[in-house]
Amino acid sequence: PISSGDEVEEGSDVLFTATPDQGYQIKEWTLNGNLVESRNVETLLVEDLDDNITVTVAFELIPPEMFTVTFNVAEGDGTLAASVVGTPISSGDEVEEGSDVLFTATPDQGYQIREWKLNGEVVENRNAETLLVEDLSESIHVAVVFELIEDPEPVDLHIAIEENVIIANEECFFAMAIIAVAGGDYVFTVKDGAEVHMAAGQKIRFLPGSSVESGGYMRAFISQSNPCARPFAEDIVPEREDLTTYIDVMDDEDGSLFFKMYPNPAESEITLEMGRFSQELPVRIEILNSMGNVIFRELMPAQQVYRLNLADKQPGMYIVRVVQGNKIAVERLIKR
Repeated sequence: PISSGDEVEEGSDVLFTATPDQGYQIKEWTLNGNLVESRNVETLLVEDLDDNITVTVAFELIPPEMFTVTFNVAEGDGTLAASVVGTPISSGDEVEEGSDVLFTATPDQGYQIREWKLNGEVVENRNAETLLVEDLSESIHVAVVFELIEDPEPVDLHIAIEENVIIANEECFFAMAIIAVAGGDYVFTVKDGAEVHMAAGQKIRFLPGSSVESGGYMRAFISQSNPCARPFAEDIVPEREDLTTYIDVMDDEDGSLFFKMYPNPAESEITLEMGRFSQELPVRIEILNSMGNVIFRELMPAQQVYRLNLADKQPGMYIVRVVQGNKIAVERLIKR
């Protein structure tokens, strides 16, 4: 080894070795003030020394690896923005490795976020307005899907929505179309020894917060006639074992319908689309006529969509009942 300023014999070969610190690399070498072209390796060899020389080396920080970030709105109406440490970026920008990228989705009026996708894969359990991709290690594409917010089905009578309703004696409720029970901050309870009769022209929804204590009695059924205006008769109130036939059950986890049916009214075919359901348990589908007689019954493997042929059914009103495990739901059907 020699030190800077040492005398070296003419004709010698002098090898210079540069060692960059962590995070640095060699930028360039100079010989007597002249840039050594295409030289960014760690050694420089000066052969057959014939003059005094001055050699310098320049180091530089190793530039971080950059990744491309793209993003867009895949479906629906709204906007999607992205930022890195509070600085907005555009789709297609290069972002430094290790960065955290924050995506913010803003749905238009009447829309909500349905899902996020990262590199084509749905991000599970994520329908919030932001998505944070931490410690960026590859190029990514983020997409957001908006969907229309469905208008809630109008309810004629909503019991126990503004206060607790505790039935201790006998009570009767009637609505021409739809009754909803509980589902908010209050409860509907039928006490031991109490009796409740409930009738609606189209649908009855028992939401979370509805309960009947042991020894209590609940009759719920579909009828265009008001049973509260006269004594109950066997011809307008179904038998006790069929009462659940006429209860429209909502999912306890998210309040969504167990199934939906369309079109309604229908002419030759209906589609039943399952909401939250079990893939393991079979599904029983039944159709009842206006007299309460079962005219169709079939046990089928669990699947998302069922299609039923109505071509052989007479025009009129029917009840479609779907059963899976302890879930039962009903819809009224008009056949043209």
